[in-house]
Amino acid sequence: MTTQDMKYIVKSQPFFEDITDQHLDVIVRCASNITFKKGHFILTAGEPANTFYIIKCGRVAVEIDAGDKGPINIQTLEGGDILGWSWLIPPYKWQFDALALESTSVLLFDGACLRQEFESNYELGFDVVKRITAVITYRLMNTRMKLMDFYV
Repeated sequence: MTTQDMKYIVKSQPFFEDITDQHLDVIVRCASNITFKKGHFILTAGEPANTFYIIKCGRVAVEIDAGDKGPINIQTLEGGDILGWSWLIPPYKWQFDALALESTSVLLFDGACLRQEFESNYELGFDVVKRITAVITYRLMNTRMKLMDFYV
């Protein structure tokens, strides 16, 4: 895949659709395509978090372990959704599990690569942090509602 192809794919995702060309160039250097098979744990709570993903196609269950009650599905993610923000927040450990419910194709972004870029490009870092914060806010509200349903 050429760099131009990757730029087109990244920019076509809602998360990055209005990103500047300069920032897009940096983001693309830290991006790759990958596919996970059905049943693969993409993220495991407590493990090192060094990536984030944009789901291109497929479905992923974001879960938390509820001990004796087993996993609780917090949200099911699909095409265009973002998976993972722990790569951005020390100590860089996953807070949830994420299970591929079917074969799932994603854009993988190297969090270490991006964090390094943010150190020298604060504007890019601030832009991505704003985008991720919107995802975090939505997910926390969704998690709260799921937990209310679970415990009430």
